[in-house]
Amino acid sequence: MEWITRFYTQIFGIVSVSFDKDDEWVLVDGRGSINIVIKDEEFLQGIENKEIELRKGDRLVCEVELIEDLNNIGIILSYSIVKVKEHKRSLKRSPKD
Repeated sequence: MEWITRFYTQIFGIVSVSFDKDDEWVLVDGRGSINIVIKDEEFLQGIENKEIELRKGDRLVCEVELIEDLNNIGIILSYSIVKVKEHKRSLKRSPKD
């Protein structure tokens, strides 16, 4: 088994979030949606403490870790956000705002 790890910065739109620490979020980039694990403890703590409020249409500028696992079956991609660099609020307002 062989794997390659890459780090890069990318912006994502929020599709769905999970408030369970180990569950994946669904985020969207320009190519489609991906399942991703959030490893940024400071960001997650900010959500839990209600210092950060997320809503549909918000965007996240993130430092991403991509692990490409090359095995006999094929290539398995695993995405993790190691740091949320910026939270950009949606320009659209929900009816509750």
